[in-house]
Order: sequence, then structure tokens, then C-alpha cells
Amino acid sequence: MSQIYVPNSGGIVPLGPIIFNADSDTFAVTANDQVNIIGGTGIQVLGDDAQTLTISATGGGQPVTPLKEIRDFDDFISSSENSKMDWVYTSFLKNEGTASNPGQLVLNTFNTYSLICFSSFSDLGNPWQLGGGSLSNSWVIDLVTLSTGGQSYIAYFGISDNNDSWSTGTPVNGCFFQYTNSVNGGDWQIKCISGGIATTVNTSIAATTGFHNYTVQINANATLATFYIDGVSIGTISTNIPTSPLGPTVNVEATLGNVVGSIIDLWYYSQELTAARPGDQGGGGGGGSPGSGDVTGPGVSTDNALVRWDGITGTLIQDSVANLSDVGELSGLTGLTATGSISLTGPMNFTGAITGPTSLTVTGPTTLSGGQTVKVASAVGASYITTSADFVILVNGAVTPTVQPLAVPPTGKMYRIKDSAGTAASNNITITPIGKNIDGSASTVINVNYGSVDIVYNGTEWNIV
Repeated sequence: MSQIYVPNSGGIVPLGPIIFNADSDTFAVTANDQVNIIGGTGIQVLGDDAQTLTISATGGGQPVTPLKEIRDFDDFISSSENSKMDWVYTSFLKNEGTASNPGQLVLNTFNTYSLICFSSFSDLGNPWQLGGGSLSNSWVIDLVTLSTGGQSYIAYFGISDNNDSWSTGTPVNGCFFQYTNSVNGGDWQIKCISGGIATTVNTSIAATTGFHNYTVQINANATLATFYIDGVSIGTISTNIPTSPLGPTVNVEATLGNVVGSIIDLWYYSQELTAARPGDQGGGGGGGSPGSGDVTGPGVSTDNALVRWDGITGTLIQDSVANLSDVGELSGLTGLTATGSISLTGPMNFTGAITGPTSLTVTGPTTLSGGQTVKVASAVGASYITTSADFVILVNGAVTPTVQPLAVPPTGKMYRIKDSAGTAASNNITITPIGKNIDGSASTVINVNYGSVDIVYNGTEWNIV
């Protein structure tokens, strides 16, 4: 039995998920920490009465390890000037934290530009290369003062190749938020740029002061970048997503006057590799095998929406326009293609096309708003045996033809048999079911040019309708 103790006075802050590797593990966390319990045969929560800890069990007994999933953060509370991640920055100063935003860096307002990145070495500063797994990068930043005509600046928040303390201007490669007062009416832009070729999307989200969370998420195969402010998607980009090495960057450059004092409060990121690195994914050295089938989805979803795969990695899912209700009703389809039979016990209301089923059985009432297309067969020659997929049978022959409906039809099976050549008066069309009668007779005849007959099987014999 694993235990967590939650004291009133706080405790150890975990880095990433807490992993239970043995029944005797005990962990202390602060009351506001988010804790993921992965694996373990039992969890016991001990704590003072004033504290509440919500535990969400995930996974199938398979702990998260950095062989496949990586998470990290920096709250800028380190005593080191470069903080925990050994950032390199120009014109940023350490700032006193607050009750709500501990650990801060503030821009030096006396310089014309400012930058924070991973390293001052241009060939070592970019830790990520997109396309090998999903990645999410977040900055919590307060602009403090908006760009104006008298003191204007341009800000870039996200990931890019501006990886040293002297990099200025629009990054050559990256995916980031971009803001200045003189472009897009002062609303945020989102941008992906690869080799200097950019895709820019103008949003209608106004830049505002106060702390906001700016997140860029890249899907596993680097074909889609989704941008969030405070957890709400403001747009996506699917072109010019770079695959060259990138790193987390914040760049604020003055275009008139000096830079104003924006504040960085927090950076954090997560990454799930498509292919796990070699090693024991079990986390306990017990010969566990690499995890497989782990999937991630969007930040928000539509209730009852059917889940679809996003891409070909087998790790990402997405919403669809089709919905399956709690009582089994399927709605939202614009088309349906099947190679076998379709059977419904309730009503069917359909506005799209139904293609390909060998049979369609609906017990309840049926509404086809888009019209109905049926299987048409051509019968040429002296004899034609119908198939289960046929509905309209057009008879066109110079000889006296015979049409033979199915020997073992399902109840309710219907055929419409038509003289399409206009020769039935001289070349009578004889309809002779295999082993069944039609209205008590062995056969019926169409002997009028362009005549037709509809027959339906009642479970015992065919009837003319």
C-alpha cells in the first residue's frame, strides 16, 4: 500500500508524476500539487483535516518514465542567476515573487531588446527537433505595459532558433505568438516559420496585461501546431512547421524607445516521444517491457463525439462530427460506406449518402433526406438469377427471358422488375422464383411493353405489390 501525506505546512514539491515502485513508498506533497498516480495495487492518503488531495489514476500499472515521456519546468526561484535550467538571458533581472506568482524574471527597461533561451552557444542551444513525438511548451508572462505609438515593442513567445543572448528579429525557424500594437490592430498573431518562410494567422484576441499562459502544442509528426492562451485554443497552423532544432524562447524587442518591463513567471513543457528510448519502462528494474498504445487527446472534447485517430502514429486522438449518445443513437454522419450488412433496431434519419452495404435493415421508421440510390441490375439473355444486392432489374433481351428471384431471400426482400427494351408484348418476361410461389402460383408474366412488377417476400412466398 503506497501512502501520501499532505501536511498543513506543505511538503516536497514533486517534479512530474509520482511513481509508485514499491508497496512501502511514502511521498509528501503540498496541498495544491497535481498528482498523477500510475500503477500500484493500492493508494492510501494521509493528511491533516484541513487539506484535500484529489488523486486521478491513469495508465494501466505502467509508470511514466523519461524514456518516452518528459516533463520539466522552471519557476525561477533558484538562487542561481541562470535559474534551474541554466538559462541565458539579456536584460532580464531577478524579481521578487508574489503570493500568486512565486519566482519571477523582469525585463530591464533600459535596454532595447531582451531575450531568454536555453544556451548562449548557437550550436548547443536547441534541445528539440519536431516530428518525433508530441510536444507542448508554455510560458506564463505578464506584458505589464502594452506596446504604444510612443514606446513600441514586438514580442515573440514560444519555441524558436533564437538561441543565444544576441539573437534579435523574427526567428528563422519556430512556432510562436507575436504581438505589437501596429500590426493586426494590436491583437495576437500566431506564426510558424521554417527556413524564413512563414505562415502567419491573425487572431481576434487582444493582447492584455496581467499574467497569461501562452502554450504552443505540436502534434507527433509535426503537421499541426495549436496555440492556446489560458488553456483556450486561439488557432492552428499546419504549414511551415520547422523540423530543424528549436528551443524555448521569449524575445521582446523595442521598435521605438526602450523595452518595457514584462515579467516571466513560469516555463514548463511536456514531450511524448513516438518511439521510446531503450530501457526498462516498468520503472522498477523488474524487466518491464516498453509501453505501447498510450494515447493523448485534445485539451477539450465534445461530449459523446466519436473518437478518431489523428495521424498515423497510433498515439493521438481527436474529435469527430459524429456523435454516439448514451442510449446508442448515432448522429452527425454525412455519409456511410459499408461492405457488409447494416441493421438498426431504432429509427433512421439520414441526410447523407449510404454506400455499399449488402443489406440495410431498419426496424423503426426511416427518413432519407438526401434521397435514395438503389442497386440497378441489367438482365440480358435467356435467364437471370437475382442477387441479394439487386433492387431494380432492367430486362433487355431479344429472347423470351426468365428472371429467377433468390431461393432463400430474407423476409421483406423486394425486387422491381422492368421491361426496359419495350419488347415484353412479343418476348414475355417470366418471373419464376427458385423454390417459391408468387401469389400462390409458380410464376408471373410481364407481357406489356415497358411493363413492370414489384414483388416482396413475406417469409413464405413472394407477393406482387
